[in-house]
Amino acid sequence: MRQDLGLSAGPAAEGAASLTAFTTGLGLTYRLDRARPVNSFDAHRLLQAAAGHGLADQVRERLMRAYTGEGAHLADHTTLVALVAEAGFPVDIARSLLRGDNYAEAVRADEAAARRHGVTGVPSAVIAGQRRIAGAQPAHVLLRELRLAWHSATR
Repeated sequence: MRQDLGLSAGPAAEGAASLTAFTTGLGLTYRLDRARPVNSFDAHRLLQAAAGHGLADQVRERLMRAYTGEGAHLADHTTLVALVAEAGFPVDIARSLLRGDNYAEAVRADEAAARRHGVTGVPSAVIAGQRRIAGAQPAHVLLRELRLAWHSATR
């Protein structure tokens, strides 16, 4: 987290502790001190496949929970297969996908679209293809951006 945000160890730890406390109040478990920043390309390939099976939300939720609260290693294929299976995705399809390069082009297309929108890190959001929100923002900022995008679209 330090390197992504340009923070020294102290402020990074304080930010993680603050986020943990805030999300606990929302009924979520965020333990970013446990998070393992890894190459998540294969996890994104599995998400693409899950969408084709109507399981994108379930798989995304399970992977995010594993990353933000459990310290799961999301580049490890054994871990990925177990997590997506918990979300209802077929184990045999997950294993087969991870042995090849299926959905790599779709993930690369998503990455290219993010770059075109100026996304350089996570979390980020692009609203209506035009308004980019970088970083974790308070609800009032998100609401303002949604209103601006809606106003722009309805002129």
